[in-house]
This record gives sequence, C-alpha cells and structure tokens, in this order.
Amino acid sequence: MYGYPKVINTREDVDLLVDYLGTISATPELVARGLAYLKGLRDKTKHYVFDRVLADGEDPDGGEPDYRVLEEEADDGSTVRRQYTLEDNPRAPIHRLGFTVDEVQALIDQIEGAQ
Repeated sequence: MYGYPKVINTREDVDLLVDYLGTISATPELVARGLAYLKGLRDKTKHYVFDRVLADGEDPDGGEPDYRVLEEEADDGSTVRRQYTLEDNPRAPIHRLGFTVDEVQALIDQIEGAQ
C-alpha cells in the first residue's frame, strides 16, 4: 500500500496507516485526517441503550451523560419519557479492529510526538 488507505477494515490497515503517517510524504492534512480517525476510534466506544419508561414527574436515575431522557409523543397524544443509559458498545469499530483504548492512545501519541 502506498499513501493514505482508501479503506480501513483490519488491524493491519491501521498499522499501515500509522506507518504512512510517519513518512515524509504524509501531508499535514492527511496526518490530521489520520489523527481524527484514530481519535474517533478512541472516543466512540459507548452508546445509549434504552433502559425504561419513566413515570410522570419521575426523575432519571442519574445525570448526563450517564443517563439521557427523551420525550416522545405517543399515538394517543400523551408524552412518554424514555430513559437511556450510556454503556460500552461491544460493536464499536475499535473492538472489531482488535484494539484497546490504551493501544489507540499510544498510536495517537506516537503520531503527535513525531510532528
């Protein structure tokens, strides 16, 4: 592979990306793009999951960002308050690629340290 990868589907693709970003031919724009990709892997490991419907006037079990309450209009015109909890996303791209948050952070530090 030469240049910035068109698709990043495997751990090897990430390794090739990091190697490329350390070369002289990597433009500042491509380095920024690669860092944004890696930071996205690191930061997008959680998602909101429906927990339960809250009763009228009931407070959520906690505050943002751990708990989020959305109000939706039901078919009968009433308002339904749904509580969602922030949980680890086992289907996040970082896990599919076989990385941990610490490993991705080390790659980010490596790239930023080379600049």
